Amino acid sequence: MKTYKDLYMKYKIECLIILIGFLFYIVLSATSSDIGMDKLIRPGYEEADENREIIVEGLAESDVKLEVPVSHRHYQQEEFQQISDVAVEELKHIMLGGNASLNEVERGLNLVGAMEEYGISVDWDVDDDILIDVEGNVYNAALTEPKQTYIKANLSYENYEQSYIIELRIIPRLNYSMQDRIDDFSAELGRLDSESLENESYMLPESFDGRELSYREEDGVNPHLIWIMGVVFALFYNVSKKRRTDDRLKHMQQEAAIDYSDIVSKLLIYIGAGLSVRSAWEALVRDYEHSSHKKRFAYEEMAKSLTGLKSGVSEMEVYREFGRRMKSSEYMKLASLLEQNRKTGLYNLRDLLLQESMQAWELRLNNAKRLGEEASTKLLLPMLMSLVLVLIVVITPAMMSF
Repeated sequence: MKTYKDLYMKYKIECLIILIGFLFYIVLSATSSDIGMDKLIRPGYEEADENREIIVEGLAESDVKLEVPVSHRHYQQEEFQQISDVAVEELKHIMLGGNASLNEVERGLNLVGAMEEYGISVDWDVDDDILIDVEGNVYNAALTEPKQTYIKANLSYENYEQSYIIELRIIPRLNYSMQDRIDDFSAELGRLDSESLENESYMLPESFDGRELSYREEDGVNPHLIWIMGVVFALFYNVSKKRRTDDRLKHMQQEAAIDYSDIVSKLLIYIGAGLSVRSAWEALVRDYEHSSHKKRFAYEEMAKSLTGLKSGVSEMEVYREFGRRMKSSEYMKLASLLEQNRKTGLYNLRDLLLQESMQAWELRLNNAKRLGEEASTKLLLPMLMSLVLVLIVVITPAMMSF
């Protein structure tokens, strides 16, 4: 008979899971509601109002679920006074920005618009807008000695408001870099703009920080883009031209490879009929010129070679140059056979051409298979795109129906 210990050892994982579930239930039960004995805890001063759901027992025969408003907590007058005193001390540190202290203000101040942790808004008034503006920009480029001024921080919360005077000592800019000058000038333009909002325009300063200024609007098109685009187009044209040349050469080589078996077979027939190699060559070119309306690379090169023969170039040289121009191992082999025949006289030229003809037909079949595979590969992407499009058309209505 199994004991409790044996059962526990067998089901200890299950027991542990159940125990954890009860612990979570206890914790969630204790923290799942903001309701105490008889109160709802409000959001903080800086938080937004909320709507919460509560369950009321005893209001009706069954529990009633209600949504009740819970507004954020509001300051009382005395609380606002105390919080403002604390907030303004933090504000003095925040507004320093990159300055060492309020007694040594050299750069712009960080005049924030709110103290979010207290829910308090902040507005600013300045004593001397020639030295500093309400955005915190400091105009000390022309200062030769420190100058005392103040800025007023107006802290407000709903109907409560409290103002504080913050003393400042503006000092001359010690390390006035080019970027500082640009920043100050941008701030000056912003000030001029804000001071003349009712006017049709505002005048740009003729000088700044002792420097004479002139202005112009940037053109819509950068002139440098013209020659850059010229270089880019030239590069693209060169690449495109080279690609077109390579494609044309590849096409001609493929075309010559297809015609190779026909050329060898016809040479074999003509030579077998008793014609010399030169006469067979002439017959091939003549047949091509009389029957073909489309130029074929290999036959055009044969016609060019025939022109060389008629102009007095030796057959050996003509056949050799023909093989070189074709840039194909098959045609170079054929040219070598014809050249060797002219040099030494091959008694078995017909047998060699017959063997070459058989190999040429095998090569033609292999090329046809390869071109077919390339065509099927090129069609694969459009087929996949079509499949995806069909799936989208089929699936979209089904998804929209849910």
